[in-house]
Amino acid sequence: QDLNESEAERVTLESLESNVKKANNLVQMFINHGRFNLLMRCTYTIKEVEQVIRDIGRSLAMLSITKLKSYQ
Repeated sequence: QDLNESEAERVTLESLESNVKKANNLVQMFINHGRFNLLMRCTYTIKEVEQVIRDIGRSLAMLSITKLKSYQ
């Protein structure tokens, strides 16, 4: 059972790492684009940021759930 729990934690941490990398890529994209370009793509940009934030939130929630299960 410990093997399954550690596997679940590993998968969850990999998902979190992937989502943080996506967020970092978005930040780099914003840094490298001009303000006018960002303004023209404002709606799309906001949707991208919202999605990454949701994904990171889900990963953190899953991590807390897997940690709680490992303590039981």
